[in-house]
Amino acid sequence: MKNKRFKAIIFDLDETLFANLPETNSSMIKVAFTKMISAGLKCSVEEAMEAREAFFLCNMRGDFYAHLVDHFGAKKGRDREEIIAAGKTAFYERKISNKLSAFVGAKELLASLSTEFEIFLVT
Repeated sequence: MKNKRFKAIIFDLDETLFANLPETNSSMIKVAFTKMISAGLKCSVEEAMEAREAFFLCNMRGDFYAHLVDHFGAKKGRDREEIIAAGKTAFYERKISNKLSAFVGAKELLASLSTEFEIFLVT
């Protein structure tokens, strides 16, 4: 019998259902920053990492990639939107070669809940 009070449950995959190593995310972010720098962002990877941490400590919303370009600027003759796109493409369209493992019991929990609710997974 379907639950009448709630129709769906939304789960975040990262560190909720699947163990993502912080090193994996950190290395992917560094790849994105490297691509942005190659496209014309005026900073180092280390400066970008520090700016990222500061951004998320005080402002959890907004386009971080655009913020980074606005904060550090672009090299002369380089296009702001292309720099932003380089970072987003490198991060969001990446190939994950490591196998992600679900936390113990996660698959069983999802199977059980799916009999009463629609299940949505986001990351």
